[in-house]
Amino acid sequence: MEALRNIAMPWRATSGNEEEQHGGGTASTVIVMILMFVCGIGAAYLCWKCNVNEDLGQRIIYTIISFLYGIPYLIYYLVVRILLKAPCKCCGV
Repeated sequence: MEALRNIAMPWRATSGNEEEQHGGGTASTVIVMILMFVCGIGAAYLCWKCNVNEDLGQRIIYTIISFLYGIPYLIYYLVVRILLKAPCKCCGV
């Protein structure tokens, strides 16, 4: 009978954990989300500073993309700008 109820109500969680059923996250999930947000802010800042010579529209688009993909952008920045010693053309950041 439980299987039929889950078919009729697919949004209903099958576990008995109330916190999980109502979308509550664990502490580690919250910490990861905060770290992702901080990485996104850092990536957006670096991107904004590095693209100072671009048009405003392109600069905004690049900054939004770097915020959304914060960790890959920071890895790219580390490899290209720091390890390969290719500073930004604008200010050497």
